[in-house]
Amino acid sequence: MNEITPEDLEKPFESPFDDQEFEDGDEDIEYPLPFKLGRPTSYRPSYCKKIIEWGRDGRNVPYMCAQLGIGKTTFKEWLNRHAEFGRAYEVSKCGSQNYYENLATTHLIEQKDGDKLNTNLYKMHMCAHYKEDYAQTTEVNLTTLDSNAPVPATITQTIDSIEQKIRGNLEGKT
Repeated sequence: MNEITPEDLEKPFESPFDDQEFEDGDEDIEYPLPFKLGRPTSYRPSYCKKIIEWGRDGRNVPYMCAQLGIGKTTFKEWLNRHAEFGRAYEVSKCGSQNYYENLATTHLIEQKDGDKLNTNLYKMHMCAHYKEDYAQTTEVNLTTLDSNAPVPATITQTIDSIEQKIRGNLEGKT
């Protein structure tokens, strides 16, 4: 194997194809190519059934990724590239939410010497994972000083964020 010297790095790059003449028609390659480029996907349609089952068990995306041996980025790509996987994930999210709602329903009323539900932890979990249904939000509509016309964008902030700002202002913090 030839070693690269500092002098080699200073030389201009010469492609072995620079002097090559192409035959007629070589420059007219049609795209898309009739074959796929890149590494083959590890996606399998059978994963749809698995993520639905995991959702029914209350599992989340990191768990699903670990079981499938992929990262979150790949998971998101599969959602975009494979419509059936996206639909299965929507069903999975509903199953997961149903799992936790049933858990809360059966454990919400504490029994002496029985199983107890940590209601604060439950609330945090539901607000974090099912924001559309459980997050406490308030809408703030801003108007301009010059007129009563509403500002084009409506700002939605969580109640916790507003409370923190109020507390900070009362304590002299900004």
